[in-house]
Amino acid sequence: MFERLTHRSKYGIAYTKIAVNESNMVDVGECYTGRIIDRLAAYEDSGLSPEEVQELKVSVKICEDCWNHAQAKAEGRLVVLPETGIGDLSDGYHTFNELYHHRAILFSVICNEHPDISWKSKLHHDGTMFDGMFIVGINTPEGQATYHYDINPYWDMFRVRELEKAPEWDGHTSEQAIERIAGLTREEAEKALQEGLR
Repeated sequence: MFERLTHRSKYGIAYTKIAVNESNMVDVGECYTGRIIDRLAAYEDSGLSPEEVQELKVSVKICEDCWNHAQAKAEGRLVVLPETGIGDLSDGYHTFNELYHHRAILFSVICNEHPDISWKSKLHHDGTMFDGMFIVGINTPEGQATYHYDINPYWDMFRVRELEKAPEWDGHTSEQAIERIAGLTREEAEKALQEGLR
């Protein structure tokens, strides 16, 4: 058992009269109350060890998760995800798989329209690659725009030059990639080609 640092008045209000001086903990005659004292008193009232408090917090979290689950179900907010995978999830209009396929088709059209500044490779610049995938990119005046796709069925869709290894990634984000693609006019593509020939 431990020595309590708090006390309770006859009305149940938590307080402490302990302060520190050079010799040790002493009663200085002043009462301290407040939220921290209330919390400390509640802990001391429980008689639990720190380890028991941690176990209790885990149990409370599990109960809270169950309550949230039941509440979401009652309110009609509970969604059961399909077992077939995240690609089959839909926003009500398209699945992730459909959007991925659309992006592949649209990017292949862009790259195929600008084959002189586009490329594809089954290896990153460092020789690595995700299983069953390849990388395809286009060099815009603002820098690269790249995407990864499954080799089957998308490899042959990109009729651009194949590189043994992809150029080193320039650090572009997905937001920068789409901005670079959006800014790629015919004149911009020709400018990128001329810069690449130098």
